[in-house]
Amino acid sequence: MLQPDHVTDSLHAYQLAKRGNSLRVMAEAVRWGRRGARVNTISPGIIFTPLARDELEGPRGEGYRRMIGYRRWDEVAHQMRWLPLQRS
Repeated sequence: MLQPDHVTDSLHAYQLAKRGNSLRVMAEAVRWGRRGARVNTISPGIIFTPLARDELEGPRGEGYRRMIGYRRWDEVAHQMRWLPLQRS
């Protein structure tokens, strides 16, 4: 499934990576939760980077523009710093 000849599209590769990250965090949250710890993942949507700019201007741009909430990386970083302080 993850061999190069099966993943020929960069969007598909990105989607698989995001899903893999979510599954990994869910598994670790269970394991670390037994010890009273929290494990989080952040999936803020599209972060406005040079790569995102290329995507927005490319053939998939219309679809990306319909997505809600693309942000600059510093906005996400600002929100992340409060995560450890919040109670779950």
